[in-house]
Amino acid sequence: APDGYSWTRGWFTSYSGGTSYSGTGPSGDHTTGSGSYLYTEASGRSNKLHQLESPLFSLQQAATLSFFYHMHDALRLYMGTLSIEAYNNETGWTTLWSRTGDQGNSWLDAAVILPASATKVRFKGLTGSGFRSDMALDDVSFMQFTPPPPPSAPPLPPLPPPSPPLSPPPPLPPLSPDFVAAASEAELRNLIQDALADVSIYLPPSADFKLGSQISCSSSINVTVASSGEGATLDGQEQSGLFYLEGGCSLTLRGLILVNGRAAQGGVVYASGAGDVEIIDSDVRDCSAYTSGGVVSADQNSGAVSIRGSTVTGCSAGTSGGVVNAYYSGAVSISGSNVSGCSAGSDGGVVRAYNSEPLSIAGVDFTDNKANSGSVLHLSSTPSSISDASFTANIAGDGVTIQTLNSLIDWGCRLGSWMPRKG
Repeated sequence: APDGYSWTRGWFTSYSGGTSYSGTGPSGDHTTGSGSYLYTEASGRSNKLHQLESPLFSLQQAATLSFFYHMHDALRLYMGTLSIEAYNNETGWTTLWSRTGDQGNSWLDAAVILPASATKVRFKGLTGSGFRSDMALDDVSFMQFTPPPPPSAPPLPPLPPPSPPLSPPPPLPPLSPDFVAAASEAELRNLIQDALADVSIYLPPSADFKLGSQISCSSSINVTVASSGEGATLDGQEQSGLFYLEGGCSLTLRGLILVNGRAAQGGVVYASGAGDVEIIDSDVRDCSAYTSGGVVSADQNSGAVSIRGSTVTGCSAGTSGGVVNAYYSGAVSISGSNVSGCSAGSDGGVVRAYNSEPLSIAGVDFTDNKANSGSVLHLSSTPSSISDASFTANIAGDGVTIQTLNSLIDWGCRLGSWMPRKG
């Protein structure tokens, strides 16, 4: 909740140092290692619900709840479920985020977007069937989005002469006879959110749709959004991501201009327990995430992420994956594309993949990307295949362009591709 509010703590215990038993719980808090944190004591409390609930509050616009969590079970058998729910007066409690089972012996960062309609939020920790189910929370913070001020209106130009009759709209592209046209942002949103079966949507060239919130898809369907010619623009206005996928939903974006998407995770697409994500023949610019995946963030066993024939510039993430963050998810592939000026505050200026299916890079130029570790790629327990790629003027704090941890690379790149500058 906003600063100045007190939270109600039920069964969550404040603690410092390591928890009671080895093989579960953190060895110290996230901030300094010697401070305090909250955790669910699972010993003698198996299969018990622990809750941490905020008081009532009022939001004027969407907000971000950021936090660090620790869920370690050395046997990977007994860890329970940690989740976040938001409450509003019309629909009651709704789950926004959850994790189940062992997540490794380290503090992990996460963030969720609270809709403007939320009036309360709570953490729920349901312990598993054994004592190795200590779940911990630390560094919980709350931030409301601040939209940019509206630009000053220019003086009105003189009225133009009468226009000739409008020409008919361009025909649908020869992608499929099943495409339906969307003439507005609202129509695009409704076609996706109301779909009960696969849907293909055509956006007219030069259309410019401004998004005030993410377009969500929670059904196990395939959604395609495509344009032709110079392409249609989807603009997050630096205050919203573009798409939120769950429930097995797959999304293909083709021939589009995707700009100014901004979200806690996934500036263009956040996929949580979703299907595949494809970005094809598109121009992606200036998209960002507060935590992970400046363009796409995929977790919760989501499907594959593919970027083909596209240009990606100026995208960033506060922590991991300036373009793509894959966490326990499907294969990531980037091919026939240019990626430049992208960055991550911690790992993987372009891609960070953790315990995910194999990464594939083919025919890609990486230029002027940066991160603290792995200016282009940061791979943990994720094998990869890299061919016909060039790496130019990428900068990392650890001096490593491709950082690998327990990750084999099948390598075949162009000679001279590691030169610091083109010449």
